Amino acid sequence: MLKGLIIFAAGVYSGIYVAQNYDVPKVDEPTKLFEETVEKLKKFADENKKKPETTTETDGTVKIIEKTLDLVKTLAEEGKKK
Repeated sequence: MLKGLIIFAAGVYSGIYVAQNYDVPKVDEPTKLFEETVEKLKKFADENKKKPETTTETDGTVKIIEKTLDLVKTLAEEGKKK
């Protein structure tokens, strides 16, 4: 417990130090970041769709991304309902 508290305090101190002494840009809102990520994943999936005559390693990745997008959409819809 003490170790976790010390690590947390060091992280907070480091964050404050960096924020005060360096020009750190603000991070976008989580919803905007989520939308941008979904758009990038869709673009990647579209660019790497399986072609009928060839099979590549990215085909499996595209399927995983498509499943992930479906899951993310489902979770987003459930979050909006609450």
